[in-house]
Amino acid sequence: MHMNQTGLFVNGQPVVDLQLQITNPVHASYVVARREAVPAAMMGWPMSGQPMPVRVDATKPENVAIAWETMRG
Repeated sequence: MHMNQTGLFVNGQPVVDLQLQITNPVHASYVVARREAVPAAMMGWPMSGQPMPVRVDATKPENVAIAWETMRG
């Protein structure tokens, strides 16, 4: 996992470039790059080494969405 701040903000939330390693029971482990607005309370989470919940598109596994709403800062 890798994270770079872009210097951009959306609704007061920092926008970062993320490189995520996705592991799920359907596909072999793979890496996805995303640009995402990260809730300020969660800024440390991507680099903490803790797993992050994501939703994976069943037809296009490269399309993932981080489930920020399920996480607690």
